Amino acid sequence: MKDTIALLVALQALDSEAVQVAARKQSLPEKIRLLEETRQRRQAAVDEDGEKLKGVIQRHRDQEEQLKRGVEGLKKAKQRLLDVKTNKEYQAILKEMEVIETLQGKVEDEIISLLEQADHMKAAVKQGEKDLSVFLAVFADEKQALEEQVQALDDTLIRLKEKRQAVLDALPGDLVRRYETIREKRNGLAVISVWKEVCNGCHMNIPPQMYIELQRSQELRTCPNCHRIIYWRNETSAGES
Repeated sequence: MKDTIALLVALQALDSEAVQVAARKQSLPEKIRLLEETRQRRQAAVDEDGEKLKGVIQRHRDQEEQLKRGVEGLKKAKQRLLDVKTNKEYQAILKEMEVIETLQGKVEDEIISLLEQADHMKAAVKQGEKDLSVFLAVFADEKQALEEQVQALDDTLIRLKEKRQAVLDALPGDLVRRYETIREKRNGLAVISVWKEVCNGCHMNIPPQMYIELQRSQELRTCPNCHRIIYWRNETSAGES
């Protein structure tokens, strides 16, 4: 009977450890997902700044083209002045030139403003890319570490499953079914120790005579209160039972 009890204790220990391992593993995919979301968000921010910079550069180019067209327009207007025959035509061309020059001034101001924006944005994009590069290195290490943890926990669960099967094979089938029934009803805890007449599962006292018989390990006992399978464990020395 001592061997049977020892097997049940070992089975409970394996199942309890498996529950703990599975619980630790459960949080890891979420951590990986949140880490990946952070990477995507930071990458998107850098990409967005880059696109904004491209837009400013393109507007600068457009304004430069408009400035060139204005210069050409003034040049043509000046040439047309040489051919005018009436004062009215002369005044009209002068007005046209005034409008072009006014517009040219606004375009030049816009070009200067765009150049300043581009300079600031280039610096910001460069710094953002640098920060992202540093983050990505850390991200890669953290993600790899989390994935390695998942793999390690998976490996542990496989080993626990193999050990569990070996214990199950050594126990009678009816006892295994009894163990599984109790474990399902008692939140995963079917086998529990007793010390000083107190069940460590429900923390209730068991009868003194049962406690005495329990220490002899001659037959399988269950707690009269929580109905778990119980065994005596000497808690005066760590690991002694």
